[in-house]
Amino acid sequence: MRLVDFLDGYKHLQEDISNSPQNFPGLTADFSSRIKVAVIDTGVDETLLDDTFRGTLGASFVSDEGNESSWWFARELHGTYMAHIIHAIDPYCELKIYQAGEVRDDILPERVATVSKTSTQRNNTDAVTNFAGNSMGH
Repeated sequence: MRLVDFLDGYKHLQEDISNSPQNFPGLTADFSSRIKVAVIDTGVDETLLDDTFRGTLGASFVSDEGNESSWWFARELHGTYMAHIIHAIDPYCELKIYQAGEVRDDILPERVATVSKTSTQRNNTDAVTNFAGNSMGH
């Protein structure tokens, strides 16, 4: 099987499940056939995301003067770009955005470990993790 054939079949399956869930009686109400991707990055700028991202969940692990920073209003756009790239590859995936730094150089190993542990405890469903931090050599 060629990749293009697989992608075409995957697209049709996702559309069929979304448009006619009654045709798939073996699926439970809480089942999602979508691939789940945790994006551990600088957060996203929601003003640059289109409607297909509506309903995306996220959390921030960055403190802003004692308050949680907004994961949906990123200072640096790297997380936004990564979310767009992942969504372009699989427009049916479920993204979860985890802000681990205001900028890429803020993303440290300790914070990534906390993000990873917390995301697993919250839902234990992230099948793929995209991590885009600094070289972590400092």
